Order: sequence, then C-alpha cells, then structure tokens
Amino acid sequence: PLRHPAHRSSNDPKPSTMTPRILSSLALVAGLLPIATSAAEWRVTATGYGPVQAGMSVKQAERHLGTRLHTHENRPLDNDCDFLWPESGHPGVSFMVEDELISHVQIEAPGIATDKGIRVGDTAESVRQRYGRALDIQRHKYDEAAFYYYAWKSNGQLGIKYVVTGAEGKVSEIHGGGPTIMRVEGCS
Repeated sequence: PLRHPAHRSSNDPKPSTMTPRILSSLALVAGLLPIATSAAEWRVTATGYGPVQAGMSVKQAERHLGTRLHTHENRPLDNDCDFLWPESGHPGVSFMVEDELISHVQIEAPGIATDKGIRVGDTAESVRQRYGRALDIQRHKYDEAAFYYYAWKSNGQLGIKYVVTGAEGKVSEIHGGGPTIMRVEGCS
C-alpha cells in the first residue's frame, strides 16, 4: 500500500514507480485505451454489429472495431455505395457503406450470432422457431430453392435478413441494419 511520504517504510514501493502502473490501470478501466474483444462476443442485430450501428460514420466504426476498414483490393472508396472489410479481426464481416455511412453489416462466416443466437450454417427451421410469425419470408431472386427471411423492428426501417440456401435450407448469410438489407446485388 502507498502511504503518505512521511509514513513510508523502506519496503514500500516508490510513488514514482507505482504512478505509471496505476494510471495505465485507470485508463483501461475508464475505457481510454482500446480494448480488443473477440468477434464471437459481438452480436448482429437490426441496428448493426456489436457497437457498430447503421448510420455511423466509417471513422466511428473503425474506432469501435479497433481496426481500419478497407475496400476490396484497397481501391479508393466509392462514396455513393461500397463494401468495406475490417483489416484485422472480425473474419467474415463486411459493411455496406453509402455516403460514407454504414448502412448495414453482412456476415458470411459461421461463429457470429444474432441477438436470437442464429449463426451462418443454422437451419431455416431454427430461424422460424425463434421468430415465428414475425418473419417476412420471400423467395430468393435467382434461386427457386432459396429464401430471404426478414425480421423487421417495429419501425420497419431496421431489420435482419437471413439468406437461406441449399437443399438442407441453411443460413448462408446474415445482414443487419437499414433498408439496404433488401438489396440482392450489393450496391445495385
């Protein structure tokens, strides 16, 4: 323990050696230093992915992710509409960006769950069981055996889309965010 300088014994650590450790601990506790979290801890919701929300700027998203976002092959960002991927961490995650704002998140790899616990690779039946009548099920635009399962928030402007494909009817993609989740050809 630290004591007033007048009451210190020769065994007490010097305040000058303790101060940096105390300050760095306080900074971590206060959230002043970025703390990396596992992508498995974050959830996809109708508003986005973990703390990255639809409507947020790319810079804000990068701060939350703790990594830079980049375009395919690091080409310049198309300000009208583009996709961005985290430089590190968060495998299988990408973000649609319009006018330099996040419009939705797209998940294409297993391991990342929605707020209902559904992951890429889960069955269509598990999606139907968790949402019941709240699902809006639509046939896939190009594949007659595939479907889009939409779960909209009450305002109808934010939702989650499950792309269900294959003979087994499994979730192949999950999208969460604004109305752009309804697009089937990316930015088109």
